[in-house]
Amino acid sequence: SLVFICHQVCLFLSKTLHPWAKFCDAVTVNQRRAHRTLTLYSYQHRLFFCALATFVFNAFFKA
Repeated sequence: SLVFICHQVCLFLSKTLHPWAKFCDAVTVNQRRAHRTLTLYSYQHRLFFCALATFVFNAFFKA
């Protein structure tokens, strides 16, 4: 179903963004503050990409 496909795309994007956030966390000097910022930042990216994936799949399947 469409919900399952969107969920799988969201999981893939989440797994793709997670190592990037870990790498940035290791590079930053102020670990504690940066970790909170990166957690929020990666969470916002995940929400954005999930919403975008849902929109694209809805448009694709309705066309």
